[in-house]
Amino acid sequence: MTRPVHLLWMYGMYGPITDPGSREFVNRVVGDIPNIDVHKSPYRDYDVNQIVDIVKGLSSDSVIFVGGTSLGSNNAPIVAEYAKRNIHGVFGFQASYWGAHSELTKNVLFAHLFYSLNPLNGGLGSYIWKPVQGFDVARFHHDERDLIHPGDGDIRSQNAFLDEMKRIIANPGDGQ
Repeated sequence: MTRPVHLLWMYGMYGPITDPGSREFVNRVVGDIPNIDVHKSPYRDYDVNQIVDIVKGLSSDSVIFVGGTSLGSNNAPIVAEYAKRNIHGVFGFQASYWGAHSELTKNVLFAHLFYSLNPLNGGLGSYIWKPVQGFDVARFHHDERDLIHPGDGDIRSQNAFLDEMKRIIANPGDGQ
């Protein structure tokens, strides 16, 4: 039996105006992962409560991915925390130093963040999520790719997330 798979993705600040890479990434996910439900992704970075409500309403056998770019990336761990259920993957492109400094909670089974220390970004994209005490840090991958902000149009980074999503779908209980 195939489990239902969901992705809820958030744009960076100003949404489609400044962050076309989020739409491109969601379109790639839809093209590469059969039958994934992306709902109305990408959402605006401030749609946290709407996304949490959707996640809470998903069936208990669902594989759930949450992610975002820039401020959406800052808010992805917040969605996981507020949802209070297992989130199979939290993904982020360049969380902003200037956004919410959220933590990865124990209900996150896997997390991957690409960040950038490129000085041209002025702190945008440089924040690295912090895990709560007791979080298995082996489940959290964070890689520096010093791209211009927001960095979500980078095919290499997109491919990494797609490969990880496919691996998790094949074995949803594996948090590695």
